[in-house]
Amino acid sequence: MKNLPLISVGIPTYNRPSGLRRVLECITGQDYENLQIIVADNCSDKEEVRQIVCEFIKKDKRIRYYRHARNMGPVYNFNFALQKSCGDYFMWAGDDDEWPEKNYISKCAGFLSDNAGHSLVCGVAKYYENEIYLRAGVKIELESVDPFQRVLEYYLCVEDNSTFYGLFNKSKIAGAFMKNILAGDWLFLAGAAFNGRIGLLSDISFKRKCGGATASFEKISKTLGISSANSRFPYFMIALNAFSDIVFNDAVYGKINLSARLFTALKISGLIFYKRAFMPWFTNQNPMLVNSAVYIKKILKSLFGKAGV
Repeated sequence: MKNLPLISVGIPTYNRPSGLRRVLECITGQDYENLQIIVADNCSDKEEVRQIVCEFIKKDKRIRYYRHARNMGPVYNFNFALQKSCGDYFMWAGDDDEWPEKNYISKCAGFLSDNAGHSLVCGVAKYYENEIYLRAGVKIELESVDPFQRVLEYYLCVEDNSTFYGLFNKSKIAGAFMKNILAGDWLFLAGAAFNGRIGLLSDISFKRKCGGATASFEKISKTLGISSANSRFPYFMIALNAFSDIVFNDAVYGKINLSARLFTALKISGLIFYKRAFMPWFTNQNPMLVNSAVYIKKILKSLFGKAGV
C-alpha cells in the first residue's frame, strides 16, 4: 500500500441515502487500498445521509465527511470535492452510480501509471433504469498528439458525461474547475483533453442510472439555476460556452497565444454549432436537402479532416 499512489474519490451527494450507501459499498470494496474517500454532502435534509456516512466511517478510516451549512448547488459541490482531494489521481463517483467491478480503480490507476501523457482514463459506462440495461455510454478515446485536435474531437463525439467519471491525473487538471453553465462538465473534460490524451479501457465498466445527471437540457438548466434559453437553444449555448472557455480560460489554455486560441475557438465552436444544431435542422426541413448535407460534409472533411464530419 505504501508504494501505491494516493487516489482521491470525490462523492458529491444530496438526499440520496440508498444510492450513497451503494456507492460507498462499491468504493470501499475496491481492491485498490490507498484511497482518500471524500463525501461532500450538499446540506441534505435527510438525516439518514449523515447516519450512513458515520456508519461507514466507523468501518473505514479513509472516509472524510464534509457537510455544507446550506445547499451550494451541484457544481460547487463537485468542485469542492476536487479541491479537498490530496491524491495523485482523482475521480468523481456519483451517488446514483455503481462500480460493481472491484478492480475498476486499480485498472485505471495502472493505465495512468504506465501512460504519463494521459490526463484521464475511463471504463465503459452502462446505463440502467430500474435495473434494466438500456445502452452503453459513448466511448471516447483521444490519442492525437495535437492538443486542439483532441479538444475538437471530444466536442464532436461527446453525447453524455460518462467519461467525466473516469480517473484523472491531477497534474493534468491543476487549476481547473467546473463552471456553472450548460455542459460545464464537457468544458472541463475538453480542458483535460487539451492537457493530455484520454484513454479507454473497454474491459471494465460501471453502472449509471438514467435520469440523474443524464437528464434533459431543460432539467439540467433548472438544476443549475441558469436561463431557460439554454434548454431552448442548447447547442448554440454550448458552442458559445466552448468559444468563451478556449479564449478566456487561462488556467487551461493560457500557454497558447491569444490569436491561436481565438482562431481555434472559432473553428471548434463553429463546428459544434454546424454539426449539432444547424445540420439536424437543415436536413429535417426537406429530405431532398440530405444530398446537399452530404456534399457540405465532404467539403468540411477536406478542410478539417475526420473531426470535421
